[in-house]
Amino acid sequence: MVDVIVIHGWNDSQKAAFDKFAGDVMAMAKGGKLPPGLKLQEVFLAKGKNVAICRWSVDKMNGKPRPFQGWGESF
Repeated sequence: MVDVIVIHGWNDSQKAAFDKFAGDVMAMAKGGKLPPGLKLQEVFLAKGKNVAICRWSVDKMNGKPRPFQGWGESF
């Protein structure tokens, strides 16, 4: 089992899309509909900031982990 920390950041103009995305992921987690081996452990929302931090447990990671790339860059 591996813990994975994901930091999400968004602009004010993306708030509605992020809210929908977050709601969908949390509903999948609560409903047991996430892919096998993937479990959402915790979600932290920074009050008044456009930042969310999620802690996931995964059975294994495929490939090599990549270092943090910075805001707005994909991994």
